[in-house]
Amino acid sequence: MLNLYESVRTIPTFNRLNIGELLFAEYTCPIGLEKVGVWAHTDYLVHVISGKKTWHTDDGAWPADAGDTLFFKKGASIVQQHFEVDFCVLMFFVPDQLIRETVRELVGELPAPATHGGRCKSTMRVTNNTALEAFFQSMLAYFGGKDKPSEALVQLKLKELVISVLTSAENSELANYFRYSAAQEGPSLDEVMEANYGGPN
Repeated sequence: MLNLYESVRTIPTFNRLNIGELLFAEYTCPIGLEKVGVWAHTDYLVHVISGKKTWHTDDGAWPADAGDTLFFKKGASIVQQHFEVDFCVLMFFVPDQLIRETVRELVGELPAPATHGGRCKSTMRVTNNTALEAFFQSMLAYFGGKDKPSEALVQLKLKELVISVLTSAENSELANYFRYSAAQEGPSLDEVMEANYGGPN
């Protein structure tokens, strides 16, 4: 099974911003295998620029076309390639510690999380409101520019992503998950692997 985080961090074909644990990437996928199993030890979000793919997780099938955004909790999935159009995606890996820090900075300004926050699906569809659309456009500009942003700016941009979700009425399930995660130390790597042993069918 492919380690998604390490692949994005090390494979030259990814156009990426990588500072410490913070990792963003723009990736155009050539025609390849129809299905591939992937694993990530960090939560991540994907925003589709062009083409289509379908992620298969324990929660079912999650097709995504151009303009769609999905959030994946750490763990395993099967990615199905569709061959009609080249696939281009923005990927943002969101470390637990950054989620905790961001939520705690805003805790006085946020509503209380729902009691089911920790039991949300492993995959969530994200509604792209004005703030998120602006975020994706700004990140495309960084990937297309010659000069890479500073470490401080990269960290602020990832916090911007988390804050956009936390303050969005359209993405309450994911906001609740962020709030719940901030109150936890998070599952161990062994627990995540055990929960995803063998990956989805």
